[in-house]
Amino acid sequence: MNHEKLITLPCQYPEEAKNSFKKLIFEEAYLLFIVLGTGETVNKILDLATKAAGSNQDPGMVIWITDYTVVSDIIESLNDPLNKLNDLDNTYAFALSIIDKVVDVIKKDENKLDILRIWKSFQLALKG
Repeated sequence: MNHEKLITLPCQYPEEAKNSFKKLIFEEAYLLFIVLGTGETVNKILDLATKAAGSNQDPGMVIWITDYTVVSDIIESLNDPLNKLNDLDNTYAFALSIIDKVVDVIKKDENKLDILRIWKSFQLALKG
């Protein structure tokens, strides 16, 4: 896992988590891949995503939110024109473009979670 490409929100401190999340989304110029929850599959996604995010010079960044309910109001306010984030309980991860638009969602019922699937999310984020 490339820990330099991973930011873990401090969900045990809700206000700090919200402020950090807002800053990452609205003030920084990143292609964000946001991973929700905990568990074996989440750990696999985090490992793959931090690799797919590229080198330290690349704009890809992975945010890990262990308890999405802490920032659910921010997630619900995102630009999600196709309503892809309509079921967060069934969502492993989602990608945001550099203009903070939801461009891809990985649901828990997807069969194949590999590096190519994660890379696709980053490519969609790049296209905006």
